[in-house]
Amino acid sequence: MRDGLGRGADVVDVGVDLAQWERLLFAAAYTRRWSGRWRTAWNLSGGLETRARTEIERRARRLGADAVLQMMDVAGVRSLPYFVYHDMSLDLLLEFTDEHGLASAPNYPGVPRATLERLRRRQRRIFAAATGVIVMSRWVADHLVSVSGLDPARVHVVPPGVNVPLPPDLVEPRSAPRTRLLFVGRTLRGKGGDHVLGALRLLRLSQPGVTLTIVGPPDSALPDGIPEGVTYLGPTAPAQVSGLMANHDLLVMPSPFDAFGLVFAEALCHGLPSVALDRGAAPEILGGAGVLSPSSDREVLASVIGSALADDALYERCAAGQPEARRYYSWDRAARELGEIISRPPPDN
Repeated sequence: MRDGLGRGADVVDVGVDLAQWERLLFAAAYTRRWSGRWRTAWNLSGGLETRARTEIERRARRLGADAVLQMMDVAGVRSLPYFVYHDMSLDLLLEFTDEHGLASAPNYPGVPRATLERLRRRQRRIFAAATGVIVMSRWVADHLVSVSGLDPARVHVVPPGVNVPLPPDLVEPRSAPRTRLLFVGRTLRGKGGDHVLGALRLLRLSQPGVTLTIVGPPDSALPDGIPEGVTYLGPTAPAQVSGLMANHDLLVMPSPFDAFGLVFAEALCHGLPSVALDRGAAPEILGGAGVLSPSSDREVLASVIGSALADDALYERCAAGQPEARRYYSWDRAARELGEIISRPPPDN
């Protein structure tokens, strides 16, 4: 994205580079005992925000910047217009945590609720003072307006580009019989992989040729060994993920909570249909090029997967949609839209 922005504007870096001694000092100052373990939360601290704000403003003035674009909510900049590009809000994250009675919030394992509440107040303050808050999905944007109370004129949607390299040629529609399932996610349980394994066991009772390739989670995610019909690859380079998407029949990732779900966009760019849960940003990403499951229950999921594998029209739509998906889910397009938002006159207060 930075390269794309640089083709339409003068872009300078005003990020915060902490010296090693500063990192050690912050780590020591913000070490706490959480859930029976000593942990440091220096990267979540108010002290780091103050340090970041000072450094950003100093560099921005010295380099003559007209506005600041932050990746995530780093700090509330006071001397320049600033924009925040984010994939999520803590209001939405904590709402999901409460609705599902979780002990800790997704992406913040073990972080005490009091700390998350402090971070939520901080994020709300940074968002409210920003010239614009730019998020990756309409789902998050609508929540920022309806629940977080942000001015809709200051909330914008700019989906990201994909991060895996794309094959030069379009992928042909997969022909029946289709049997190769693919799961891609950094964690197994957090992305619904345990439900996929349960559904696979049911599917193989009637279709023993169906297989599953698991990409991403560490091997500790499968403490009881690799089940029959499963190929486990673990953390994998983006180029290899691209090859796997081109050579599998269906992406299955029933994640209960995803900030955006970039893997679905990557699948679209490979003409690969997806099965996702009917929630979050998945419906707006997939449109008619995927199947939304109402539940991660293994019987429901197995039925949805089986129907998707047999749906010729679904595969034709996915193959035909590759050129548009590749155009849309590019960082050049995202950078162009971000540049247009930043260059507009600010909305009236």
